[in-house]
Amino acid sequence: RNKLGGYFSYGISSSMKLDGSIVEIFGKLGITVIDIYGATECCGIISRNRLNEVNPGSCGRIISILDYRLHDQRKIPGVEKEVGILEVKGPTTLHSYLGKEKNSSLGEDGYFNTGDLCWVDDKDYLHLLGRKKELLRWDDGSYIDPQHLSNLLVRSICVKDALVTRLDPKDDFLSVYIYPDYKRIHKDPTWKKEIDTGISEQLALRSRLEQAINYAQSITNITPQLSKDKIYLLPKALERTPTHKIKFIFELQRLHLAQAI
Repeated sequence: RNKLGGYFSYGISSSMKLDGSIVEIFGKLGITVIDIYGATECCGIISRNRLNEVNPGSCGRIISILDYRLHDQRKIPGVEKEVGILEVKGPTTLHSYLGKEKNSSLGEDGYFNTGDLCWVDDKDYLHLLGRKKELLRWDDGSYIDPQHLSNLLVRSICVKDALVTRLDPKDDFLSVYIYPDYKRIHKDPTWKKEIDTGISEQLALRSRLEQAINYAQSITNITPQLSKDKIYLLPKALERTPTHKIKFIFELQRLHLAQAI
């Protein structure tokens, strides 16, 4: 905050689902992070937190000019309310892009299908589970957000990038792919000490990655375990969109390049 002149008091996050703990951490530093949720097809904002009404972990309340509904609601383990695909309708909802055919996500009754699984709490705050097509549906009916798990893993100083997926539909666990932060690892004084004592680099690396996986597992509320039997090393960092989302379809096609340790 001081490096930015001492006046930086709030910022806005809008590109993807924001971890509520990030909002809390910045709050302790005197900086309010306002998480908003929107779509290009809705001219931007669908819901927003306000400067003096921040609910960490939520996307705020849906703006008053929009009507909304949750389609195909269902009860999901670990979520207090029923979850459904958010559909919105109002004057900011586009029927098409300029020069393009009518938006296929816009129903005959004018509701726009966001494709996002959401739920609304008792105070009308919107909570985003994630884009349905990008979530993993587990055997017990719960949904797993691979992007969120990736964010938890990269909290470790040893992890530069990470991807989590279910390699085989029969697997009762999730496989973890990691691109280690080799520069930071090799600068760690304890790394050199371990290597000097005769511990192999692979074993020293594996112990650090196991710690990162254990930490992610401890703070996520998911049914399956993150597997440590095989930890896959990615040859390079993941390809991402301009808003820092993992290009999952592209990355899943080149997982064979990873090496198991």
